[in-house]
Amino acid sequence: MIKPAWITPGFSHALLGAALTVTIGLPCALVGLPSVIGAVFAIGFYVGRERRQSEEHFGSNRIMPWQWKPRAGRDVAWPALSSVVVALLIELAF
Repeated sequence: MIKPAWITPGFSHALLGAALTVTIGLPCALVGLPSVIGAVFAIGFYVGRERRQSEEHFGSNRIMPWQWKPRAGRDVAWPALSSVVVALLIELAF
């Protein structure tokens, strides 16, 4: 399958972060909890994912387990931004 050019890795991860936020944040908002819980979950998912990837590549590129890989900040920034925006939109809706 050929991927469209407009779906960049940053955009696709931002969509996934937004989807995770809606999946957790919307039910939280419906029962009276803050929807930011969904954003925290999505950001935690991506931070944990980046940490695991840096540990998996320990032998190949000499990244120590306590360090992040060089592009980890970029890979977490877009999902984090989209998660916060979606959580704020859910808060405004309720």
